[in-house]
Amino acid sequence: MTKRAFCLFLALVLAGSLRPMPAMANLSGSRVNFEPTATGGEACFEPGKWGQALYFTVETYTTDGEDVEIVWMRFPSDWTVWNPTLVSSSCDSGAFTGAVYWTLTSNGYELSHQRLQSAPDHCTATYMLPVYAGETTITDATVSWSFYSPDTSTETPHRPCSSDGYYGMVPGCDEIINPPAPVPVCEFVPLDVQPETLPAGYEGMPYSQQLSPNGSEYHWYTTGTAPSGLALSGTGELEWLIPVAGIYEFTVVVEGPGWSEGRRTCTLEIASLSDRYTSSS
Repeated sequence: MTKRAFCLFLALVLAGSLRPMPAMANLSGSRVNFEPTATGGEACFEPGKWGQALYFTVETYTTDGEDVEIVWMRFPSDWTVWNPTLVSSSCDSGAFTGAVYWTLTSNGYELSHQRLQSAPDHCTATYMLPVYAGETTITDATVSWSFYSPDTSTETPHRPCSSDGYYGMVPGCDEIINPPAPVPVCEFVPLDVQPETLPAGYEGMPYSQQLSPNGSEYHWYTTGTAPSGLALSGTGELEWLIPVAGIYEFTVVVEGPGWSEGRRTCTLEIASLSDRYTSSS
């Protein structure tokens, strides 16, 4: 090969290596993620518990300023979801506009929070969703999702969806690459309620007994029929200002962090004052 031919060959190779890579299609790679590390959020869901704060991050990408109007999210069938709260949002060069709207449709929950994206741009927003999870026996849950953009004049995809093929009210996913958002179930941890036997009390004399475990992360309540006048505080303290003689049976329940719970059926004996004086003589 002559020197001139070699130089021409090298120039062609370099020209090919400098050729721009194909641009990413509109909204390609957009996704919804469960956010277990969000401050104030749950790291897992607890079956049967009201008002769990679950956080989700919604990310969208674009190369030509395609706007995003709606994301649909499909939760497990035994979950009830309330209106979300916007925790944070940001775009590299675009902006969010308007309020957050949340509607239950026939094919999932519809979240409308318009993103006016520039090109190229990456927008992300984190939402807190109060959730009631039914008494499910599954080991985890997945949240399916799909996006909608009204822009149909530029490069696809305009309607990316999770890899299970879920779509909201507008059919036809045109990109299926990212998985649904997995939400793990909390591991059940039994709590040991103490004391095993409640000390007896006497009628007319204030009764007080602290149950354990106790602390700000635990919540106590009674089930069944507790005697009238007996109160159990949320921190686990039994109090009865003017006890009435008798033998009473009731159940106490304590709930702790994650999915931890303990319960005990208690028997409380309130002796008459005459019994007290007889036993002390």
